[in-house]
Amino acid sequence: MSLNNNTPNPPVKKSAVPTIFVVSLVILALAGAAVWYLFFRGGSDTDERAAYDNIMRYENAHQLDSLGEALNEYFDTYNSDAFHYSQLKELHDRFFTERDDWQAAEDQMSLDAVRHFLDVHPDGFYLGKANQKFDSLSYVHAVETNTREVYEQYLSQFSHGKYVAEVRKLMLEIDNEELTIEEKASVKETLTAHSMLWVTTTKVPLLQRLLMKSILILARLIRNWKTSMPICPTCTRLVARLFST
Repeated sequence: MSLNNNTPNPPVKKSAVPTIFVVSLVILALAGAAVWYLFFRGGSDTDERAAYDNIMRYENAHQLDSLGEALNEYFDTYNSDAFHYSQLKELHDRFFTERDDWQAAEDQMSLDAVRHFLDVHPDGFYLGKANQKFDSLSYVHAVETNTREVYEQYLSQFSHGKYVAEVRKLMLEIDNEELTIEEKASVKETLTAHSMLWVTTTKVPLLQRLLMKSILILARLIRNWKTSMPICPTCTRLVARLFST
């Protein structure tokens, strides 16, 4: 009796090892992703707090270059779920907007540009630099104009400015300039008449008036001597007495 070769073989049981291995890999991948998310994706809470403290220190110390670098580093590392993200995002936008405006004002190097910057950012990060630049440009403008009115305007606006001493010297030079041709002719005429009166008349009231005129004309040479020796009280009383005669 022959055996039937067509009898089916019993099914072979598949090993569970590959399945367990795959599941283990998935679990490890998920665990690794969780660890990365919590500790490495955006840094730990301690690191985030330290980054925030550094930014605040740079802002309070007006270390603007370091502040810009720290802000960029923070936003390269952390995203919107970081604890201080919203607060620092507002600071980031405000700082870099003002920095761009200041760089544009510096590039123009004009009084109007710096004045406009100060109007837009009256209490900004670059207030100190803007005020220094405004002081320097105002001094240059005053020297180029070279009038007493502009110098007085500078002293009024920058009473503690960097160039106060120089401006006062320039004002003194203007005050000590020579008389004009008309003023010299008037002085010569007055002095000539004065000399003739000494010889030809003894009328004291008329002589007093001529002396008064001479004093008033010559006084133009020493007018507005705010930083020099003041006119003595005796001279002041003499002129007042001559006017009353």
